[in-house]
Amino acid sequence: MKARTLPGVLLEQAREMPGRTAFGHFEPGKPLVTFTWAEIRDRVLSLAAALEDLGLAKGDRGSVFAYNSPCWYVTDFAIQVLGGVSVPIYMNNTGEQAAYVLADSGAKVVYVDSKERLEALLPELPRLPALVRVLVPESLAGFAAGSGRVETLAALEARGRASDAARREKIAAGVASIDPDSTVTLSYTSGTTGEPKGVRLSHANVLVTVETVSGVVGEKWTPEDRVVSYLPLAHIAQRMMDLAALYHGAQLYFPGEIKQVLDCVQAVRPTVFMGVPRVLEKVRAGIENKVALAPARRQRIFRWAVGVGLAVTDCVEAGRTPGLWLAFKNRIADRLVFRKIRAALGGEVRYILAGGAPLARDLGRFFYAVGLPTFEVFGLTETTALVTVNRPGKLRYGTVGATAGLGEIKIAEDGEILFRGPNVFAGYWNKEQATAEAIRDGWFYTGDLGEFTPDGFLKVTGRKKELLKTSGGKYVAPLPIEASLVRHPLVDQVMVVGDNWHYLTALFTMNLEEARRRHGADRTNVALADLPELRSELARHVEKVNQTLARYETVKRFDVLPDTWTPETGELTPTMKLKRRVIVEKYREKIERMYSAPAVETGQGSG
Repeated sequence: MKARTLPGVLLEQAREMPGRTAFGHFEPGKPLVTFTWAEIRDRVLSLAAALEDLGLAKGDRGSVFAYNSPCWYVTDFAIQVLGGVSVPIYMNNTGEQAAYVLADSGAKVVYVDSKERLEALLPELPRLPALVRVLVPESLAGFAAGSGRVETLAALEARGRASDAARREKIAAGVASIDPDSTVTLSYTSGTTGEPKGVRLSHANVLVTVETVSGVVGEKWTPEDRVVSYLPLAHIAQRMMDLAALYHGAQLYFPGEIKQVLDCVQAVRPTVFMGVPRVLEKVRAGIENKVALAPARRQRIFRWAVGVGLAVTDCVEAGRTPGLWLAFKNRIADRLVFRKIRAALGGEVRYILAGGAPLARDLGRFFYAVGLPTFEVFGLTETTALVTVNRPGKLRYGTVGATAGLGEIKIAEDGEILFRGPNVFAGYWNKEQATAEAIRDGWFYTGDLGEFTPDGFLKVTGRKKELLKTSGGKYVAPLPIEASLVRHPLVDQVMVVGDNWHYLTALFTMNLEEARRRHGADRTNVALADLPELRSELARHVEKVNQTLARYETVKRFDVLPDTWTPETGELTPTMKLKRRVIVEKYREKIERMYSAPAVETGQGSG
């Protein structure tokens, strides 16, 4: 690959393999719709010509407020071939949140793919004077009728295609003049601790990352590889996964909506899979729930097979080759159990890349044991998603791996992880002070706390801004404790509380499906949350976790909530991270009640 910019990648692939599949769109009950590289090039240049007529020029911003689809990338690349800056918006943002990104970035155009998102955004248009056009699919043509600001994507493509072919080729030729160090995207942070910030990433930042990631974790991807794109493309992890696939000519497939992912996986049979830990945890829970309902003999076979797989994983982590007898047993386990598990992901996945949140050690080991090697990638939006990675030959679950080779990592005196390398962002959009605080003396201050193991693996121990300080002066990192507490079939989410209090407490949300299976399908959420049997089960779980913790880290009391936390209800960011301040404020009364009575000694801890 010779291209030095993202639109250059598109044009080079279309030139080298015009007839090969670039994108596929899946909807249940309908034939799989595919698009070749040549077709995508034609659509992109046609749309770009129309956007140029609307005034979009080099350096201008254009946005996408939509679920993953070929149209997402047609719009994205059309903005880029004009030298513009692409601004993705989380598909589950409210209209007000989307308007904040559009206003802050000064976007001139935005593609919106659904009636719900469009209706949420339309009331915000009066405060978006820079936005000259809202692009919509043909299914929303009714909204475009008689409107000067809403127009269908198909109409714009048709108008651009009807223009002089030489003009479209001139646009393509202009890609060569785009500076690789210029900003190609503003990737907005999810706003865990404040308002979202636009991270300025250049073509060079992105290309050095996508060139690196596939080669580090295995053989570089080829046009025969298939990737299902289903996590939000506003999230840097899925975006880099997709762009790595496109960079290497692999095929990208999109489910029609998030609930169709497994159907899409079965139809496409991906060879590489992207999974955030929350998704992988649900996959494992589904497997274990099915096993729990199976006859006793099948349960014993499953436990034996996983034990064998974990013994193999032990060898791999220690850098040893499994012995002949263990390798033989693993082949039997694979034939009896593991192949069926892998079939749930299409049966052809070589490995899973995990990112976006910490991967629990036992979760990573489980997937490796069943023949789905899972490699955690650690990075931030500001590092274009890549700092360290676990990989073949250098694998240690419970850590985020060793350096990916892109730059230098060091640990500051206060434990903060610092990084510098060619994939570090240029700065925050219109936020000079925040940029100066984040990048000092050439080092990016990640905000994550960590430490190196003696053999060079990095462990992330928490977020600097999320450290809890008890009234006794002890600093506690809540993330590792929450990672242990969430590991129970009845638990969906958990947040540890304790800042300025004299001991730690926790708020649990329930896995409602499992709670009803165990304690009655007809019970309401409130009845389940108050059920003594369910609370007793969780109390035993909390006590077990406490035995692994220092005394000041133990959870003394907890409450079970009838609610589910979602981005839509405000407790989670679009990337499914806890908004701790929001949760504390929302449940302040429950929290204060936990501290109004003497602490319950659910476990003494380890010291």
